[in-house]
Amino acid sequence: MATLNQTPTTRLEAVNLMLSAIDEAPINSLEVSGLSDADVAQQVLHEKLRSLQTRRWNFNYEQEYVLSLDSGGFIQIPSNALFVDTSDVESAAVDVTTRGGRLYDRKNHTYVFTKSLKCDILFFLEFEELPEAARYYVTCAAAHTFQGRIQGSDSARRYTADDVQGAWLALCEAEGEADDLNILTGNAALNRRA
Repeated sequence: MATLNQTPTTRLEAVNLMLSAIDEAPINSLEVSGLSDADVAQQVLHEKLRSLQTRRWNFNYEQEYVLSLDSGGFIQIPSNALFVDTSDVESAAVDVTTRGGRLYDRKNHTYVFTKSLKCDILFFLEFEELPEAARYYVTCAAAHTFQGRIQGSDSARRYTADDVQGAWLALCEAEGEADDLNILTGNAALNRRA
């Protein structure tokens, strides 16, 4: 009897699950080989990974992350930042946007800053950096999309649609537990009154 893996899902396992959704044999490596189904599966997996992370989650969002000045007075943003905005009271007075991998002061029309800023940042994380609930959701959603693109059969996709829904619910539950949300501490209106 084969031993089942009891560690978080890897990118290779995700791609192999996607391939099994179209009755293709598993692969041993993620090396790109051209226009094979495995290559398409990797592209769809990346697409779903990015789509999930354009939303703010406990695992990919950091508040009051300090972005420091470089020697020229520029503030470079991390290359995997999907969204950046100033966060604390002092930094929030600066109206910034991202342009060309660095912050831009919209009010003063400049890339040059005089001090570091605290920012809220939404990061794009690699598959293996995600918690298991997010990995599983991305895998199921990617398998559903991949199956539709390759086979185009609605009847075959019904199976993966149920998986996607179940994985989404598990992810939302895990997110709620990770954020320690409750009606008193998770409600901005109530927190302002306290």
